[in-house]
Amino acid sequence: MLEAVRIRDFRLLWGARLVAALGSWLLVIAIPAHVFHITGSLVATGFTLVAEFLPPLVLGPVAGALADRWDRRRVMICADLVRAAVITLMVFATEESSLWLVYLALLAESAAATVFRPAAQAHTPAVVGTGSALSGAQSLNAVTDGIVRLVGPPAGAALLTLAGFEFLVLLDCASYLVSAAAIAATAPRPHPPGERRAVLAEIAGGLRVLRGVPIALALLPFTAIFLAANASLSALLVPFGVRQLGGSEQIGFVSSALGVGFLLGAVVIRHCVDRFPPGRLFAASQFATAIAFFVLFDSMTMTVALPAAVAVGVFGSMTVVTPQVALQRAVPNEVLGRISAVFLSAEALAALLGALAGPALAQGFSLRAAMVTACLVTAFSALASAMLIPEPTVFPSSMRGYRLQESEIRDMTGDHMSVIEEQVEVHVPVRTAYDQWTQFESFPKFMDGVERVEQRTNTLTHWHASIAGVDREFDAEILHQVPDERVSWSVLSGPKHKGTVSFTPQDATHTKVSLRIEYEPEGFVENVGDKLGIVQSRVRGDLKRFKEFIEQRGAETGAWRGEVKPGDSRL
Repeated sequence: MLEAVRIRDFRLLWGARLVAALGSWLLVIAIPAHVFHITGSLVATGFTLVAEFLPPLVLGPVAGALADRWDRRRVMICADLVRAAVITLMVFATEESSLWLVYLALLAESAAATVFRPAAQAHTPAVVGTGSALSGAQSLNAVTDGIVRLVGPPAGAALLTLAGFEFLVLLDCASYLVSAAAIAATAPRPHPPGERRAVLAEIAGGLRVLRGVPIALALLPFTAIFLAANASLSALLVPFGVRQLGGSEQIGFVSSALGVGFLLGAVVIRHCVDRFPPGRLFAASQFATAIAFFVLFDSMTMTVALPAAVAVGVFGSMTVVTPQVALQRAVPNEVLGRISAVFLSAEALAALLGALAGPALAQGFSLRAAMVTACLVTAFSALASAMLIPEPTVFPSSMRGYRLQESEIRDMTGDHMSVIEEQVEVHVPVRTAYDQWTQFESFPKFMDGVERVEQRTNTLTHWHASIAGVDREFDAEILHQVPDERVSWSVLSGPKHKGTVSFTPQDATHTKVSLRIEYEPEGFVENVGDKLGIVQSRVRGDLKRFKEFIEQRGAETGAWRGEVKPGDSRL
């Protein structure tokens, strides 16, 4: 977790998430309680759930396309401001004739949240990268979710009694404004370039990418099945607590135990997600959740129920976080918003169907029948996912994470290009880091295997290098260059190779350098080196040596501040 917390922009994003989530969870009990107080109707109260689930079902894929098309930082800020505005409508819903304002506010808030979530999901790896910092970030987010789940509902219920419904609504409004301000304080980031097409065409493109990333395609149905079973049992928690444990006070203790489990799960998943392949970790977590659910709903005393609830929280949070990390590492960032939105829509549909199916089974047959059905579905889903979710063919210990780009993107694009993404934070201003990178003839000082680089023109270089033990000589052309932002290049002769290095200021004296390289291994030696992660390790080492080189100097050896636009022919 500490690796992610050291990144200033992530600290701001995490703080925004914590504040906004706490404001929302304060209303989890207050909104249905307010509606029930006004109407006395279970149906009217149930419509609050429908109002929250409808927007993700209808708008999910569109929201993902917009998140990939627009600047994600601005999307999140605007979504927070919209949520702050619409939630205040609830203040005016004081009697049954004005209850429609509650439903309208919930629909609008959920719609804005539907746009916010895929943008946030795709923005996180752009801030922390796809390495170990990403798993730390997701673990910390899971801790946040556990805290607000533990604290939010009982605090909201207490404030509802002490201060009233209107106070809670205004508190939630303020939380969204604080979140927007925190996100606005993060550094702007270059948006991934790409052709802007019609929204439906972009959705179709995202679905094609989904079909081309096997692990994402496999995770989608199993994630939905798990969440449907989870929702069916969550909908039965209150009647279970009343019938078998003794009443609402016991339900409160069980809910708190679930929150404790979420917090513990965040710690456990941090140590597991970088050590085990996601398919096996996902399957094991599902199966453990099924067992924990069975013990919980079969219990007759709090002595058994509370430990079982903690176990449900631990393994349930692991089952939710594992696919998120796998997606963020497997899916190209340019389409991650759309893929995340597909998952969010599927999850919303699954949760809605599960929430309807669980009570229906319990009403038609028995509470135990509904419980056994949900547990069996979860267990069979775990067994199926263990067999069907693809795993990496090579998982070297040096990776310490599941890097899907190299194998999965090859399947997606139909070519044989390997993709490597690495990043490092250097303790120099962005101008210093960028200017030094434009001095290609200095690369042998920090790049392993680069013997000599000749700068022939402003956009043409000639390289002498050793790649995976094979001597190479080639020309490279600068395709796109923006001072203090990025340099993109492509090899003109020799091995197929292209890449982009981008520079993101973290503050006045710190810069994140992100490197993306695509290359095609040639011959047996290079392919073996690729499979064993040798090239990935070399790139990581090159960035580390660049960091040491520029930090020790404290200043660049030279600079070229020219700009090269895509499509320019300047050889």
